[in-house]
Amino acid sequence: MLYSQKVRKIAPEMDSLKRGMGWTTEDLEKMQVIVESTYGKSHPGSVHLDVVVNEAMEELTSLNIKAADYYATDICDGQAQGHDGMNYSLVSREIIADMIEIHANATGFDGGLFVASCDKGMPGNLVAM
Repeated sequence: MLYSQKVRKIAPEMDSLKRGMGWTTEDLEKMQVIVESTYGKSHPGSVHLDVVVNEAMEELTSLNIKAADYYATDICDGQAQGHDGMNYSLVSREIIADMIEIHANATGFDGGLFVASCDKGMPGNLVAM
């Protein structure tokens, strides 16, 4: 039995929450995959990742998999350099990893697809895996 289906049995309220986002009864019965990305409109390194996420979501749908997209955007060193902001750059990698772990484990997915770029987002995703 898929993990998402086990979670549905012990936490049936999740069905109502997902139905509130447009999921159908059929969607709830499918394999459920988290698509986690560092997409954000904060710098050029991640601003394009929504396109990749959308294409991945479409492909998963074609495979009869229900996907949900989550985001934990990254910090650009170019914006953080030269001031106290640099104190936050490296730690952002750990926060990204933590958020991915929270997103994936708090909601009962069967698998994950990770989309990232840049030198904090990529390792943050890998640490979370």
